[in-house]
Amino acid sequence: MRWIRGVLDLESKSINNTDVKIDKSNLNIIDSNALKTDVYLGKYLSVSTVTTEKNTKSVFTKNQISICGDITIFNQEELYSLLNNHFDNSNTENLVYELYNKFGPKFAEYINGEFAIIIWDESLNKLFLIRDQIGIKTLFWCYKNNEIWFSSDIELLLPNFSMQLLNNDYFLEFYQSNGCVNSSITPYKEVNRLRSGTFVEISNHRVVEREYWSLSSLPENPFGIMKNKDYKDCFLELFESAVEKRTSKKEINGVLLSGGLDSTSIYAMAVNYLSKAGRVNEIKAVSAVFDEYKRSDEREYIRLLTEMYGGSTAFKVCDSEYFFKGFPNHCAWSFEPAVNSASFKFTDSLIKLSSELGVKNLLTGYAGDHVLSGSSFQFADSLKRGRLLKLVSDVYSYSKVCRLSFPQVLVRDAINPLFGLSSLHSKISALPTMTKDAINKNKTLSKKEFCYQLNGTVARIYTDRVIASRYGINCSHPFLDKKLIEFLYSVPPNWKWNSGVTKVILRKGMKNKLPQEILDRKNKTDHYPLIYSGLRNEWPKLFETIREARISEFGLVSKSEWKTALINWRNGVETREDIWPLINLEIWLHNLDNYKSSI
Repeated sequence: MRWIRGVLDLESKSINNTDVKIDKSNLNIIDSNALKTDVYLGKYLSVSTVTTEKNTKSVFTKNQISICGDITIFNQEELYSLLNNHFDNSNTENLVYELYNKFGPKFAEYINGEFAIIIWDESLNKLFLIRDQIGIKTLFWCYKNNEIWFSSDIELLLPNFSMQLLNNDYFLEFYQSNGCVNSSITPYKEVNRLRSGTFVEISNHRVVEREYWSLSSLPENPFGIMKNKDYKDCFLELFESAVEKRTSKKEINGVLLSGGLDSTSIYAMAVNYLSKAGRVNEIKAVSAVFDEYKRSDEREYIRLLTEMYGGSTAFKVCDSEYFFKGFPNHCAWSFEPAVNSASFKFTDSLIKLSSELGVKNLLTGYAGDHVLSGSSFQFADSLKRGRLLKLVSDVYSYSKVCRLSFPQVLVRDAINPLFGLSSLHSKISALPTMTKDAINKNKTLSKKEFCYQLNGTVARIYTDRVIASRYGINCSHPFLDKKLIEFLYSVPPNWKWNSGVTKVILRKGMKNKLPQEILDRKNKTDHYPLIYSGLRNEWPKLFETIREARISEFGLVSKSEWKTALINWRNGVETREDIWPLINLEIWLHNLDNYKSSI
């Protein structure tokens, strides 16, 4: 884990240690004594970092170029070949320096990694802020008194922005994007976010944002023309690499393990990798289980997996870790609303157990559902491209599975979507303009849906930067590997979804690597009992707060509509689909008032 706070002083005023240094006690870290602090004070650029790593410096400087950030690169050898020269390759920042010298700020498109990079080029009088393609690392900035302040987290920019100046456009965007904001705006008018896959160039008080990577800009077959069997082999190679690169060679690794296909596949790959390195039975698996809510319990699948690999799992019984538990003190405060904050107690209990087991690097199966599931929208794509024989064959097979007539499936899943009559079109239409336009650049419905789902992975930031960081744990998500994402975006859609079966390529790739009972699973376990339990136990206090309808100030819903929706939701009556982001936003606005009154 790493936290960054820095400033570019455009007038070369005197910046002192106190101005820029991060106060560890303000980071909401349970054991702040384990953190290391470094401060760099330069003529123009000053940076402070706090990290769980050892022997790290805030800033790398060479030939009037200064580089800092939170940088992890997975394809170093590929980049060394690209540079085709010899230099000290032991330093990540030096590699970034060489790439920047050769390619300029667009060098980031060649990196497969997770990074938030800051480059001050004094010879050009330009500052570059660069964020990785998927947005794993976060980076924010603001402008004050002829100074550019930047940081890994919004709160580290204080006191250089006002929490009183809220950005109403943000709250509309939060609602439109179902709580997954990936634009340049934040809840605060004076604070800017760097979007994933972009860099910002700041020079002479002029700010230019440029996109250097997007899925819709990929060539038709970025991995070349493949035969059927090649897809599985290529996927396995990329998946295995994604897990290995994110498995720590020094720290204790853990896996958040359910009984589903995604996390069990991560576990299997990580165990195999560590076993090859002679680290047998080292991985720590942590699983949520339920004694009361049997429908949510997955012990039978987890035990099959650990028996197969000779490992063990630390079980956390989570029946009492219901949503909104302890309201209004039910979650850790964050400077942005989060759609998954209601489940804080549940997630925190698992990460806390991981910490107690000594885990510092926690692998998850997060985003497997987003990038692997696919859907029947491929029927509409086949119809549009005139692939009628394939369309007839696929629709006929699926109609047998879902027990509908051929014409019913054809109209519902092929013809209607082609004319904009589908749930996907409605969801995309409701998105903020920039996000909607980016998704609509894709040529097929299958690829539009893929990008829509990928945008939803922004929700993991609350877990990564707020919950896990409290314990000094780094969360790693192999399914969000850039190369793996590019491959799954480009693969024929029937390798993800086929006749109602999802994650086809993962099931085929993990054959003989997972118990057959897991490979054959079709339905996912849900945690609805934790929601209902939370409503039963916390409703009086919860309703007293959220009925105030602060969200009505932003035109998202009227007070009367909101009260009706809440009562229906509490009573289990069908209500508005957008209830979840609205409730979390309402609670956050309430907590924001409390936070501002406490400082």
